[in-house]
Amino acid sequence: MFGSIYAVVTGRSSKWPALRNAFIRENPNCVVCGQDADTVHHLKPFHVAPELELDRNNLASVCDKCHLTVAHLNQWRLWNERFWTVVEWMNKGRRGDKPATLDMPPPVCGGVESCEDDE
Repeated sequence: MFGSIYAVVTGRSSKWPALRNAFIRENPNCVVCGQDADTVHHLKPFHVAPELELDRNNLASVCDKCHLTVAHLNQWRLWNERFWTVVEWMNKGRRGDKPATLDMPPPVCGGVESCEDDE
């Protein structure tokens, strides 16, 4: 019943709350920083691509801080089209390849492996 009410109030699929809860259980850590994930981010936002709302390939578990800073570039109306490039860079820092924090800007493309497909 909650799903039906949610769909009417938000305009979203009644299946979204259950999918979100299952996704966060299956992916409990933020893909950016490794902390406990608080939410599920749509890589392509619902208002841009509503057909991808329930597509697991369009989802990523994130903590609240990374959701705002990395996924939405510190402005909720924006979204980061290079989300996975930043995630890859941040994860290199956690592995010890180089120090990375949310206070550091992502690398500029040009010699960075993850950007080669943009050339």
